[in-house]
Amino acid sequence: MVKCIIFQVQPEISGRIEYSPNDNHDVAVCEASNGRPNASISWSSDGNVTDKITYNQNRTFTVESRLIIPYNTSMGNVTCIVSHPYWNESQTYTIPLIHTARHSMYWVVIPSCLFCVLLIIFVTSFACIKKYLADLRNCCKSTIPVATAPTKTQDVEEVEPYASYVERVNSIYNQSAERCNV
Repeated sequence: MVKCIIFQVQPEISGRIEYSPNDNHDVAVCEASNGRPNASISWSSDGNVTDKITYNQNRTFTVESRLIIPYNTSMGNVTCIVSHPYWNESQTYTIPLIHTARHSMYWVVIPSCLFCVLLIIFVTSFACIKKYLADLRNCCKSTIPVATAPTKTQDVEEVEPYASYVERVNSIYNQSAERCNV
């Protein structure tokens, strides 16, 4: 007769809160890892529970239990109860229920929206100021005389005699030239 000796290995207990974006819920996760035989996990709170048992390469088991926490839950902590043959009594593990995973999304969305609003205000203000300045330039353009470059005066002797004569004597030509230059 061959006797089979089963060694018991104490599991390590851990827990955390995760956010499930697909379900829009927080999920409490309690894990009893590397135990032999596999542990049993229950919860102090009622709710939708799923368990997953994994056989590890070192011939131990990891049990993961997930409790879906409704959105409007007011409890401060969630407690999982782990039972294992290694212990005389069940072990409890308290997980603080902090909705940080869900609210961390707001720290991304709110500043992004605020940035977009400020960018729209800035671009709109810039366009309005640019239009106002353009209108102001067009309004004042007719009242401000245009500066002309200084012309070099030439001596009458240097110019052809006929051109200087026409320029001095032709008063009609001079008057029409003055009107066009204004």
